[in-house]
Order: sequence, then C-alpha cells, then structure tokens
Amino acid sequence: MQLSQIIFHERDEFGRIKERQESKPTEEERFRKRWREWGLREDAVDGKWGEFVELTLYRDALEREGVKQQDIERKAQAYERKLLERREWGLW
Repeated sequence: MQLSQIIFHERDEFGRIKERQESKPTEEERFRKRWREWGLREDAVDGKWGEFVELTLYRDALEREGVKQQDIERKAQAYERKLLERREWGLW
C-alpha cells in the first residue's frame, strides 16, 4: 500500500482506518461465473441454474415434510437423474 493511501485513507471517529466494505458475490453470481469459466454458453448456464434451484427447492420441501436425511439424499439423487434425462432430451 502506498504511503499516500494510508495517510489520506478514510478514518472512523477513533482515528482507525476504515475498511472498505466490498459486497460479496451471491451464490447465483458465483455459480454462473464458475460455469462461464468452464465454457458454457449463457443459455446453458441459465438452464443449470434453474436445475440447481429446482433441486434445492425439492430438498427443502422434503426437509419440511420431516423426511430423514438419508432418504432426502436418495430421493434428491433420483430427482437429479430425472433432471438430467429431461436435459438430454432438450426439454428445458
């Protein structure tokens, strides 16, 4: 850090340097960035995000119903396979 940046940096009421609050990316932004870096087109990234949200909602619904964690994992895997089949046939 440059000396001029330290001297003229914004300070709080006690004279300590204020840290800049950078907004952290949301889960969706991180997800989309990762898939774009791996070379997926924007429409494919949209589809993958939709599948992720759908699967997450399904898991949450099972948890609210009181289904055991082991059964949730098994049912979620089966549901994910159905999502993949639907994607392979171009139905999304």
